[in-house]
Amino acid sequence: MMQFLAQFNPDPVFFKAGPITLYWYGLILVAAMIGGIMSVLSLGKRYGLPVDRIFDIAFWLIVWGIVGARFYHVFLEYDYYINQPIAIFKLWQGGLAIHGAILAGIGALILLARKYRLDFWQMASILAVGLSLGQAIGRWGNYFNQELFGYPTTLPWAIAIEPKNRPLEFAMNKTFHPVFLYESIGCLVIFLFLSYFHRRFMREKRADYKIIFLIYLGMYAILRFFTESMRVDPAHEILGLRFPQVVSLIIVVPIAFVMLKRIYKKSRQS
Repeated sequence: MMQFLAQFNPDPVFFKAGPITLYWYGLILVAAMIGGIMSVLSLGKRYGLPVDRIFDIAFWLIVWGIVGARFYHVFLEYDYYINQPIAIFKLWQGGLAIHGAILAGIGALILLARKYRLDFWQMASILAVGLSLGQAIGRWGNYFNQELFGYPTTLPWAIAIEPKNRPLEFAMNKTFHPVFLYESIGCLVIFLFLSYFHRRFMREKRADYKIIFLIYLGMYAILRFFTESMRVDPAHEILGLRFPQVVSLIIVVPIAFVMLKRIYKKSRQS
């Protein structure tokens, strides 16, 4: 398996017949959505929530999440898209920024939770489980597009990158860190961690949905901060940090404050 990754150059096209072209990126994105929705529906049913409402919310969050993810990416790559506006709609080529999806999703969930009279934090904590699983699956779309890779390496799990997709400064290197894989594994760990917390709350018949959602945001922000440090694709920088790293820090700092305050409060009570 390891040697296969280092030698195999994936084709982004899954199927082509005449004018019809199916891309791996799109298929994996659909698989990620299905996996995420199924996990959300399963967890929601265990909490006794109406399935039709959960499905409606999940559907609209996916729609707004994709819109937010795309426009956030376009914002970061403004210099390119201002000259290639039609490329904004070419989703099969990649370019979905998860920070944008989360921001748009939170905004949409606030409105939807109010509309359906559901607990925002409960829904956010349940949806975080589906989102983390969807991210774990969806990152494999980056593999077939030969993007989201890191610095050159000869480690056994390195992936081969075609010359046309390599940065100029690494044109002579053949294998690179599979950053997409690191993030996929990290998101899978987050998914398992959040699922454990939900099971524990059900067993103990108590719930702290806000903490579960904040744990998701904090864990993913930390994961993203470190995976970003390994990437070689160009990105806007602030004080030597890539822009997504700065966003991750903005997310982590207040969450760390809330968690420390909570721990301090509990220690005082005991």
